[in-house]
Formats: sequence, structure tokens, C-alpha cells
Amino acid sequence: MKRRSIFVSLLVFLLSIDAFATSETVKIIGQVPRYTNKGHLILVEEKTHLHDTLMVDNNGRFECDIMIQEPTTVTLFLEYLGEDSGNVRCFLRPNCSLEIKITGIDEIIDLGERKLKVFRLNCFFKGETSKECTFLNLPPFPDFVRYKYADSQGKAVSYQDFIQQISKQQANHRKALKGTCEEFSCLYENDFKKLRPEWGFVYAWQLFKRGFDPGLDPGFNRFVNSIDLNNSQVESVIADYKIRYILKQSSTLYQDEPELVRYMRYLRDSLESKEMRERLSDEKMKTNMISGIGETLDKAWHLYTQLSGKSEIFKQNKKIYETLLSLKKGVKAGDFEIQDIDGNSIRFHDIINKGKITYIDFWATWCAPCCAEIPHLERLIKKYKDVPTIQFVSISLDKDIQKWKKRIADDKPEWEQYIIPNNFNSVFAKEYNVRAVPRFMTFDGEGRIININEERPSAENIEEILNGYIENYCK
Repeated sequence: MKRRSIFVSLLVFLLSIDAFATSETVKIIGQVPRYTNKGHLILVEEKTHLHDTLMVDNNGRFECDIMIQEPTTVTLFLEYLGEDSGNVRCFLRPNCSLEIKITGIDEIIDLGERKLKVFRLNCFFKGETSKECTFLNLPPFPDFVRYKYADSQGKAVSYQDFIQQISKQQANHRKALKGTCEEFSCLYENDFKKLRPEWGFVYAWQLFKRGFDPGLDPGFNRFVNSIDLNNSQVESVIADYKIRYILKQSSTLYQDEPELVRYMRYLRDSLESKEMRERLSDEKMKTNMISGIGETLDKAWHLYTQLSGKSEIFKQNKKIYETLLSLKKGVKAGDFEIQDIDGNSIRFHDIINKGKITYIDFWATWCAPCCAEIPHLERLIKKYKDVPTIQFVSISLDKDIQKWKKRIADDKPEWEQYIIPNNFNSVFAKEYNVRAVPRFMTFDGEGRIININEERPSAENIEEILNGYIENYCK
């Protein structure tokens, strides 16, 4: 099922004003690339999220008048581009005008495991707020995706070179901020005062993706060694990155233990600071609670109780844990209402009580990681199409049912599709502690839970896991 253009529901864009307020007009004139007389532009006011549709002529030109009371930032979404869709941010002041010319080029981005083709927009502005608009449309800072991690000989760049790339972009942003109005520059000047320590670990993750060992770089090692895990002044995010890096480099440390268990054991065995052990274990457990409970979380919880026990976060985690105990392996799954593409109400138990292993993909059309898993799910479905003891189901948590229906109508998936009314506010989301997607679950032929935090379709071991379920649960 391929990714399609996501269309935004349209509302009238009119900033509300009281009877005594004065509004001014801003005129925007522009031209967009690759317009084929299909689709629209969506203009969104960033503070209020109110938005409107802008009409475009056959040559990609548009013109509109906007009423505003004070300086504001709007975003122009080029939804008509579909898979190449992008956006342009504009800073507006009352009683001003702005001309926009948007062009674009195809670009290949190296993500390490794969290369991604994108359509990169180039924006040119003319008008009283052109400097501010130019700044808003610079590449995001820091732009890790477009940094170089290998030189022309295919060798890893040094940590020093990586920091220099950040510093160079930082200097370019500072330069672009000069000449902008004071009210604008005050909003952004603090973003470029210092380099954040956690950015250093991006260097490690990017090198790992490309098959390099960041531990061979002396500069990076000095950076890592400068972080004292027993210092309570060290930010949690920095300490977390260092621990994850240590565990990735030390593959034999707590070998064969699940990642979360390894993390908790490292805190217990390697940190002297009780405060840091408690804080880091609290936050790590809170994050992992989203994934539900299984043998991994159960074992990690035992270790966690040795690290914390009195904090407010621990008390919150304990309540969630006790709720999740009812969702352990072998427990009969709870029931709830879902809907099919025609709007018919169906019980969840009717889906998972068919005498088959049921692998469920919980997703949403707006979720990029969800959409990235769909081709892998299609591959699994083709592989097991002649196996009668397993079925695959997709259940959406979209809030906009019409958007979901359009996606299904466009892509025509060959497996069962349902949607959960009330999405993340539903009985299902609360009982199964689902706070984010994608999420995958498996159930046996009698509707009992196998795993409510199943591996993704893209996981290297997913076929091994499914084959084991078929063998053990379908005799």
C-alpha cells in the first residue's frame, strides 16, 4: 500500500477579532512548482491553527489577502505535490505585502541503511518581511540528515569534522538572523548560543548506521568520557544517551538479556549515585510502559524496584504496571468495538477468535513510521498467503474517518481493514495503554494474548517469531 497525498480538511481562515480591534491587510502573491491543476494550497496560521484554501491558476500562481492584527507566522502547505509535499513558512506584519517564488530540486539523502529521494523546496521572497521569511525557510538547525558522515574515500568523518558542520550551519543561521526585525530576532537568537551535548551522540548513531565504529575516534571518546553519570547536574537525556551507547558498544555486557533489562542492570551495577539511579530508572520505565508488558518488562520491573520506589513517577509507573498485568501472555483479550469500511460495528473478539494466529497492525494515515511499515507488512502477507493458520489485520486509530476511507479506497489493500471510533480516547487505547502508533500485537486462535508489543513487520526476526507461533499455537 503506497503512500498517498494527505488532504487537510478545510476551514475558513479568518482571525477572530473583537469589536474594538483594528485589523490590517497583508497581500501575498506567489508561484509554486510542479502544479498540474489538481489540488490546492493550505495556509495555516501557526498560533491559532486556523487555515484556509488558496486557489492556484494553471500556471501555479496564487494571490490572497489576509487580515491580521499583529505580526504572525503562517505556513503554506503544498499538499498538491503528494509524495513530494512540502511547506513554506512566512512571517507577516500588518499592512505589508509579500511576494513568494518557490522552486524545487530532486535530492538524494543518505540515511545510512538506505537512500531517500526528496523534493527540496527553494524559496525566494520580496517584501518588507523577506529577511524573516528567508530565515524561516533555512534548513532546520541542526540538519543532521544532510551532514556528511563519510568522506570521498568512504571513511568515517571525524567527530571534530561533525562538530564543525554543526558550527558552520550555526554561523550561517546567525548571519541570516542579522537584519531581521527585533521582535523576530528575539524569538530565535537563543537557539544558536550553544551546542547541545546530546547532539554529539547523533554522530555515533549515524556512524553505526553506516557500519563504522565511533569508538575509534579519539575526539568522540573524550566527549563521552567527559560525561559523569554520577553527577546529578547531568541532564537525563545526556546520561541516557551515554548508557545506550555503552550498551551498544559492549555487546557482551549482560549478553542475551533484553535491552530494557540490560539498561536496568547497568544502572544497578555501574552507578554509585542513588539519585541518578532513581531518576534514570523512573524515566526509562515510564517511557517503556507505552509498549505494554511482556517477559521483558516483567523482568525489568523486578530490577526497577531495586532502583526506585518512593518517587512520584514510581507511584505512577506502578499503577500502569498493575493495569498491564491483565494484558500478559495467555490472558483472554478484552473486547471493544471497531468499524469496517462501510461503518458497520464489529466486536474485536469476532476478529481474533477464528482459530488462527492474528497479527494486528495498529496504525494511522498521518503516521510516517506506520506507513513505512506497510510494504513490509505486504511482504509478510504474501509470504503467508497459503498458510491457513495465520491472518493479518490492520486497525486504524485515525481521527478523520473520511481520510482513512480515502486512503483505503486509493490503495485497495488485500487484507482486513478496520478503524477504532474515538481513536486514542477509546476503551481499547485506555485498556491496552496505547499512546502511540505504530503498534503491533499478536493473539492466538482462541483470542488469548500472545504479545501486545509484537515485533514490527520490518524486524529481521519477524518470520522466525511468526513461524514459532504457528508451530506452537496451531497444533
